[in-house]
Amino acid sequence: MSGNKESNMPLTANKLFMVNISNDKLTATLSLHTAELPEKTSSEEILSQISGMKIVMDDNGKKTVENFVAKLDRGEIPKPVIITQGCESKPDKPGTVETLFGNPAKLAVSVQPIS
Repeated sequence: MSGNKESNMPLTANKLFMVNISNDKLTATLSLHTAELPEKTSSEEILSQISGMKIVMDDNGKKTVENFVAKLDRGEIPKPVIITQGCESKPDKPGTVETLFGNPAKLAVSVQPIS
């Protein structure tokens, strides 16, 4: 499937990290852009730069970035990690109304103003 190929590769502001975005724009992956370990980097700095790229992450994605930085702090070169993943949209279904009580023609509706 060509929808899963990663082609768009923006770099973070410090050029040490790369965020790969899939063609379908549903998956973003964080990786190290250099073979050398960068100097001390905080997860907040990376999260801020990713946010500046208009990439939305949930708490799991933020935790993944924190784990990525923790590996760097231990002197390890982390493998690329998925930081956010969406799902394909589903076609709309027409809405329906179902009454679960008596004849709706006999119901009286009264609206009271909120004071």
